[in-house]
This record gives sequence, C-alpha cells and structure tokens, in this order.
Amino acid sequence: MSEDKAKPENLHELAEEIIEDVEGAMEASLPIHLRMQSWARRRPVTHVFWRVTILIIGIGVLGAGFAMLVLPGPGWAAIFLGLVILGSEFAWAHRLSQPLKRAFEWALERAKAKANSENKHKLKIIISIILVVVLAVAIVLVPKINSDAVTTSTSPTPAWVKDAVIYEVNIRQYTNAGTFDAFREHLPRLKDLDVDILWLMPIYPISELNRKGTLGSYYSIADYTAVNPEFGTEQDFRELVDEAHDMGFKVILDWVANHTGWDHPWITSHPNWYTQNEDGEIVWPPGTDWTDVADLNYSNSEMRIEMINSMAHWIEEFDIDGFRCDVAGAVPTSFWNQARPILEEIKPIFMLAEDSDNVDLLNSAFSANYGWKLQDQMRGLAVGDKRTSYFQMFLNIQRSRHPVGTFPMTFITNHDENFWNGTEYERYREFVKAFSALYFTYPGIPLIYSGQEVGLNRRLAFFDKDQITWTNSPMTTFYKKLIALKKQNPALANIKGGPIKLVSTNNDRVLVFKRKKGSNLVVTVINLSKRAQEVKISLNAEGTYHRFSDGANIKLKKIFKISLKGAGFQIFSRS
Repeated sequence: MSEDKAKPENLHELAEEIIEDVEGAMEASLPIHLRMQSWARRRPVTHVFWRVTILIIGIGVLGAGFAMLVLPGPGWAAIFLGLVILGSEFAWAHRLSQPLKRAFEWALERAKAKANSENKHKLKIIISIILVVVLAVAIVLVPKINSDAVTTSTSPTPAWVKDAVIYEVNIRQYTNAGTFDAFREHLPRLKDLDVDILWLMPIYPISELNRKGTLGSYYSIADYTAVNPEFGTEQDFRELVDEAHDMGFKVILDWVANHTGWDHPWITSHPNWYTQNEDGEIVWPPGTDWTDVADLNYSNSEMRIEMINSMAHWIEEFDIDGFRCDVAGAVPTSFWNQARPILEEIKPIFMLAEDSDNVDLLNSAFSANYGWKLQDQMRGLAVGDKRTSYFQMFLNIQRSRHPVGTFPMTFITNHDENFWNGTEYERYREFVKAFSALYFTYPGIPLIYSGQEVGLNRRLAFFDKDQITWTNSPMTTFYKKLIALKKQNPALANIKGGPIKLVSTNNDRVLVFKRKKGSNLVVTVINLSKRAQEVKISLNAEGTYHRFSDGANIKLKKIFKISLKGAGFQIFSRS
C-alpha cells in the first residue's frame, strides 16, 4: 500500500492512478452485467432496448477513442470509457481490460517521451477530464440506470434477526472431544460474548467413499436426516439445541442441497436424482474438483420433495431456527422458492444463502446472502489496490443489488477463508482490527468464526482433526465492544438500519462513512495507510459523541480533525 497521500509528480504516476481507477470501474461493471441478466428474464423487451442502446453508446465512445489516438493518452482513455459502458452489459468488454491496461501504459510512456513540457501539461488536463467522465459513468450513471432492477423482497425475516450477530461453530475442531456435549460447555462464554445465532457447520454423517483426508469433508453428506456419530447422538444434539434456546440463542444448520456423498442411499435407490454424463455415470459438480461428492439433478421433482422433507425434519424434530445454505447459487432458485413457504409453515425461520451473485435468491427465499463483495473490497484496500473513491463506486452498485429488506452477512473470516485463503492475520495483517470495525458498522449481519474471538492465528485443517487452542486474548474484549456497539445503535441494525454514506475528507488514505437512523448517528474512520495520517472530516453534525477506543464522551464540531496511527481506526456514535 502506498503510505502517504501525494500528488503525481509526472505523467507516468498519473497514468498509474488512471489505470487503477479505470480498472476498478471495469471490475465494478460485472455485477451490473449479472444483475441485468436476471432483469432480462423478467423484462425481455426492455432488455433488448437496453442492449441496443448500450451497444450504440459504447461503440460510439470506442470509435471516438480510436479517432483520438493522435493523442495516445486520451485515445486509450476514451477506449476504456467505451468498455466501461459496454462492460455494464457485455462481459467480453470486461475481459479486454488487462491487454488494454498494458497498451494504455505503453501509449502514455510514448507521450511522456515525445511531448514537450507544455504538451505534457495539456495532456494531463485532457486525461484528467476523461477520467472524471469515466468515474461519472461508473459511479453515477450506471447504478442509476440499473436502479429500476431493485425490488422489495417478500422473504420473511424473523424479528430476532434485527440486531443479531452470527457465530459459526466448527464442532469437530472446537474441543478435544469434538462433540456436542463438549461444545455445550462453551455456551456460557458465548453468551457473555453476546452473539445471538449459532450456525453449526454440517452435523450429518460424512461419506466414506471417495473421502478426502482422514475424517472427510463436512459437506460430503451420507444421510440428510441423521447425526454424525463422531459428534454424538441425536439426543445429545437435542439437548444442545434445547440448552441453547433456554439461554436465548437461535440455532441454524448448514444445509448442503447441491450434492451428497458417494455412499448416500439415494445413489443406489434413486440414481436418476443425480446428474449423469453421456454414459449414464453420476458425476461430481461440473467445473469443480469436488471429487468426494455427487451432483444432484434438480430437474427431478421427486428429489426436490424429498430434499424439502429432509429440511423440515430438523425443524419439526429438533426445533432448529433456520439454515445457512451451502453454494445456494448452484441450486435452482425455483427450488428455494418452492421450499421456503413449506418450511415457513412449520415455524418462522432465518435463511442465509452462501452466494453473492444471484440476487434473485433474495427476492422470496432468503433474507441474507454472503458479503463476498465487501471481503474483496477489504482485500483491495489492505494491499493498496483500492482507494476511497473506488469504495464509493462499490457502495453505489451494492445499493442497486440488494432487494429492499435483505442484507449481506459481513465477515473478515469464516471456515472457507481460514482454510483456503489463510487467516485474517495472513490476509490483513495490521488491518485486522480496522477491518473488523468496518464490517461490523457496514450494513449487514456480522459473523464471528470459531476462534476468531481469541485471535486464532492458524489455518484449521478441513479434512482432519485440528483442535482450536483457547486462550485469553484482548480480541475477546474487542469483539464484545463491537457487538455492544451494534446493539446499542439502531443505525447499525440488520433490519431497517441507517443507509451508509461516505463522508467528505481531505485525505483519500482515510475512509470515513456514516450511518444515521433518526437521531442516532455512527461514524467510522479507518486509516488505509500503514503510516499515521491526519484527516479533516466534514461531518456537519456537531454534538457529543461516544468514542469507541476509550469509551469517552467528546464534543465534535461540524468540521474537525483527528489523527490516526497506521492502520488505525475510530468510531464515533451519538444517540
């Protein structure tokens, strides 16, 4: 990450900044493309008009760009602009970003070498104007054009989700015994942490055929309606759920509807319930290396009914409160729409989709999906690939993607991130606390993964035993404070919380955003640099605020300055 805010000293540095921002705009166009695809299925006539209009505008700008190649910098910038426009509807335009990036760099280097100082100055002005146009299109126009696609979700959300925090439980690795009974001993500690929803990773028997590792993947299911004997008995599980309910927790199960293990009874009793190749052989999910599971065929109506019955079993027999649905986007949306009202008739439940692209899932089946997009933003901010201006673009697009009444699950780690991509300390290093503050104050329902609350800094094995080491850690107090902050401020509520808005500053290395609900206001300030930064914030809301770092009540003026250490943060809240 670049450490200090500085103006570009030469054309090459300016080109680097332009390339960074325009690539961001190109990347941001892909979600628009995906959203328009789903919109088109509902509005085919409108979609045809949209495609023709975008094609005409995009080709027009591209043509202007090629015509301007007498000045290489502006010409290539105009070509980028045309691709930003086209990229909002045509995925091929996005794929051209990398070679054009190299061409853009080369062209600007030639301009730098040949132009005299006066021409350099003119070229900078022209390129800057074009950059403003590019960002205007990507930040303002495209999300507004797409705003008609925003819908209001009919998916019911239980009232207890309002300000809840999810805690992901890895039963296998949680204790030495790795059982339900052993985990129950931790319930008082989790109650003190003040989390609300216990998401249990799959608790079902694991297939032995084609198993990976010594214990296999939790997501290779041998029986949808049984309990993994390694974790205990059905009675042990029932007692765990009952005690959790008595203590005020809600319990949701991890549901794996996309595939089963290879020794699931359906393999032999109903082979036509699975996807088969030309030779009639059952296959693992196409496009993956998930060789330990068999892909289910959702064109079979009998299988759908049995899957719904299996889900209902856990609500009826064990009184569970909902499901986190694995790879929900790989299962047809029509199935989830079919299942939700049937399950809802038994009791009100919470449905969380492991998906971030198929927003149709949120229209009537799910209340929340995964905040992978925010995770990507934080990763870019941590390594210096993204700046506050790009975060504004991200916010605009996310507003247009989530149906009203739904929200993402936000996180800094989970079982997938921990095992496949590394711990939060590997990925974010000194920014762990700052980005935890970000995801707790960003719109959505926050997640804490097993061990995160004690600063676990180790990748947990996925297919083998690897017990978490429980220690006393200052991170426990840190997350307790964040949870308390969320519950004490209506602006941060999961349901009908305050909208998020960037706050004007004089330093693009410091991210400042606010959320307001009635008189309640929460302001988050994050130093994206590894060096100390000073920032002037135009809040226009003078008053007394609670300061997160030390709990002090301080007075803030409409415009005020604060200093932050490298990778530091601060949160101010006002009732």
